[in-house]
Amino acid sequence: MSASSPRTAPIFVVDDEEMVGRIVHDVLEMHGYHPVFFQDPEAALRAFAEANPKPRLVITDFVMSPLNGLELIERCRQIDPQLRTILYSGSAAEDVFKRCPSQPDRFLNKPFLPRRLLEIVREVLAIPTPAAQDSARKTG
Repeated sequence: MSASSPRTAPIFVVDDEEMVGRIVHDVLEMHGYHPVFFQDPEAALRAFAEANPKPRLVITDFVMSPLNGLELIERCRQIDPQLRTILYSGSAAEDVFKRCPSQPDRFLNKPFLPRRLLEIVREVLAIPTPAAQDSARKTG
């Protein structure tokens, strides 16, 4: 596998509730992914800006402070527009986010089963990036 393959690229997990974030981290790690957990969304944003290579995926809770999950997604996408994202929440429904300018690729309601998390991760990582679509058009 190359350094940029979905299983070896880092996945940022951001949740101010340590127990929830650690569970997401551990599920991903047990299935061959390389998660990096952050309890502080601002620390995650700083690490994202400095990361090389950039994570292909950020999985984040919605309700956090000082940045909420959607704000974190928006700021990370300003750095890397090809970033894939999963937002989860136990206090807000998916339709609440439909009016927001920056949309996650997928939404999960808490609580969720590890199997469902892994399904969504696989789906999101399989979404072609604009650069990959352009490359496929040129070679096809």
